[in-house]
Amino acid sequence: MELSFYTNHPSEGGGYGAITKSGYDISNTIKYQGMGIVASDNKQLPLYSIIEIEGLGKYIVLDSGGKITKNKLDVLVSTRKEAFERGRYKAKVSIIRIGKGD
Repeated sequence: MELSFYTNHPSEGGGYGAITKSGYDISNTIKYQGMGIVASDNKQLPLYSIIEIEGLGKYIVLDSGGKITKNKLDVLVSTRKEAFERGRYKAKVSIIRIGKGD
């Protein structure tokens, strides 16, 4: 999948502040229950899906975005500097769980 990176700064939330599509407040965190947070095309990976991104670790889908379509993921990071340094690249993604599960 193609990865891009974003921060929890309210200016990047499309006017929604630092609240994800799932309603999780990321104002002061980039983690959820020890996992990183990503935005996906929720038609491809529904909210609460859990994935493993090669080289980065375990992430949960808690967000979406208008430009995050098909095989793209937006990974939440701490700073704009980190987001720019990471840029965009492709990485192998393994699906651990689709959606909330049971």
